[in-house]
Amino acid sequence: MRFLVLFTLVLALSCVIYFGFIHFVDPYGEYGTGSFPVVVLDSRRAKLQLLHRFGEQGPVGGLILGSSRSLLMRPELLSGTDGSRVFNFAVDNAHAEDFLAIYHYAIAQGISPKFLVIGLDIVSLHSDDAHDHMFDRSELKNYLENAGDTSSWPPMKWLSDVKSVYTKDYLKDAFKAIWMKTRHQTPKTKFGADGYELQYSGAQLPEGEIGPQHDFSDDIKSYMQRLSGMREFSPKRLGYLRQLFTEARQHNATVVVWLTPIHPRLNELLAQNTNYADLTKKVDAEAENWVSAYGIHYKDYSDTRTFGGLETAWSDTTHMDWRNMDRVARALVGEVPHGL
Repeated sequence: MRFLVLFTLVLALSCVIYFGFIHFVDPYGEYGTGSFPVVVLDSRRAKLQLLHRFGEQGPVGGLILGSSRSLLMRPELLSGTDGSRVFNFAVDNAHAEDFLAIYHYAIAQGISPKFLVIGLDIVSLHSDDAHDHMFDRSELKNYLENAGDTSSWPPMKWLSDVKSVYTKDYLKDAFKAIWMKTRHQTPKTKFGADGYELQYSGAQLPEGEIGPQHDFSDDIKSYMQRLSGMREFSPKRLGYLRQLFTEARQHNATVVVWLTPIHPRLNELLAQNTNYADLTKKVDAEAENWVSAYGIHYKDYSDTRTFGGLETAWSDTTHMDWRNMDRVARALVGEVPHGL
């Protein structure tokens, strides 16, 4: 009995010390301590607030959804001839659940967009069904299943928030914040009022550096890790997309889905070493059903030549810079009947 009591006390003390450490370091800027740099700007949390303000200032005609690959899609290029106000709600490491939850959040805010432009990554449909840890820490998780009922018993919500602190990712980012403090580094990401990323947070590459001499070995390893165990698409995530298409159609909203590219050379190398090419074909096959069943518009832009992309217009091997993103936006407007 004494051992059990001592074990319980030690465990409780360890939890308190850990929570105090996390609260002090505050790697995501949730507690406002300001003692250490915020590791990354929480794009989900930031854009929830930005969209709320954006919606208060006038009608929102369109939403841009996607991962970090869509952060540099300029809303004004999709505003159409009527000058609709468009908001970029692309977030880091987005999956299908993000798209549905964001749409539900928008509807709950009284926003009824006329169109959705979704930048779909292959890994957005990963079969592991693992949420990004920032999704589970954000308010979005409350909007995934139902657009209207986001209530939760306060003690349970508090318990959920506390529980989410005790994760490997949170601890890793806490130590990263300390490392950034010693190196005098600060996050670079910044969003405009319309959600557009004003300053890219990744590693900027000079124009033309991604060429024949670029070493893709690390990029291949990184992407193979992301594709690990992915042979098929998640039925649950496919279900989220179908639900989104159904609800958008009920609200008379046009849905445009475009398959995002990676650098052409990396694409070739992954085709030789992984099933990436097969997964791309499977998305196209799924999209045929989406087009016929839900009336969405789909463009496979996994090959940059389909939208006139530049091989040098990349921020890194998986993220196009603003020049290629502008080409994508203009191509989408030109491909969709009646414009956006």
